[in-house]
Amino acid sequence: MLAADEKQTALQTIQAVVTAIAQNHYAEIPTLLSRSDLPMEELQGEIERVLRFQKTTVAPFSEAFADFYEDEDGEGFEIDYRLTESLILTFEGFQREGTLQIVLEDVTAKNF
Repeated sequence: MLAADEKQTALQTIQAVVTAIAQNHYAEIPTLLSRSDLPMEELQGEIERVLRFQKTTVAPFSEAFADFYEDEDGEGFEIDYRLTESLILTFEGFQREGTLQIVLEDVTAKNF
């Protein structure tokens, strides 16, 4: 079961990532996470491509844009964060040696 402190830590990490994206500080993102499965050049390219096409910007962080899903085995969770109407950042959270790990897994352009 997802503990309240794990959820809060995950939200704080996601907020920091969203702020870095909004400020175009992509190089800062790996320092905010336990790991990124996504190269920052790929992340930046996809986000900027969609933002340019939609003529929009990244909205300020909102907890309402984060959807949490617990793993079936109860060992971790995933978070889909709606960066825009069509851009989804996927994060994974899990415990390793008593420390919460937050990993950026993917960026997906939906309906695009």
